[in-house]
Amino acid sequence: MDLHIHSAYSSDGEIPAACIAQRCAASGTATFSLTDHNCVRGLDEAAGGASKAGLGFVPGIEVDCNFEGTDLHLLGYGIDWRSRDFASLEEDVAAKVTEAFGETVHRLRKLGFAVDGAAVLAAAGGKLPTLELVAEVMLSDAAYDTPLLAPYREGGARGDMPYINFYLDYGAQGRPAFVPVDFMDYRDAVALIRDNGCPEHIPGLISVAGNVWPRDCSTSGPRGWRSSTTTTIQRRSAISPRWFSGAVRL
Repeated sequence: MDLHIHSAYSSDGEIPAACIAQRCAASGTATFSLTDHNCVRGLDEAAGGASKAGLGFVPGIEVDCNFEGTDLHLLGYGIDWRSRDFASLEEDVAAKVTEAFGETVHRLRKLGFAVDGAAVLAAAGGKLPTLELVAEVMLSDAAYDTPLLAPYREGGARGDMPYINFYLDYGAQGRPAFVPVDFMDYRDAVALIRDNGCPEHIPGLISVAGNVWPRDCSTSGPRGWRSSTTTTIQRRSAISPRWFSGAVRL
């Protein structure tokens, strides 16, 4: 079972949604969920592929939200992805992230990186720019070379996962190139999942940072939630080349 897979519709995904079921079948994954960032456009394709391959499928999404000043990624499962609410979410997040990107580039340049915002947007190919993509663009072109990138090259101290490590070092909350984005309150994100649940699946599950809680805990906040019935997995996915943290009910 793999409950945290991104497709090419996601800002950090690479695999066409229609191909994910084939990869799951080839790897022996019997059930999977597609959980693109703030996006449900790949779910029709993924569900169709799962049906053809005879695999179990749980429609999902990964929602950027905020709890008392801390950014969170909330995973919702068993959603009715045809709801207009999810299209509105994607539009809202895209506008806010796009607006913040110019300041991100400005802060990186002040730190000494010769980043070209236009080149990053071109590499994004219409998707939202990420700090991981910024790192990929800079590390793949000698024109952007600087000693600051040395730790992220092969053999460097941060070269094991250079793109995600660059994000963690510079773009994560509290880091020097971090630009705040006004994501929805986590309570509203929980309500979005709750109100758009799909009964034939498992609409009672939400996940924050790799742990799953019943959705009826939505009023207490993350500090009041418990995860005693779950286990967290952190490994390289057999389906996607990216690392992830996922959670499954025991």
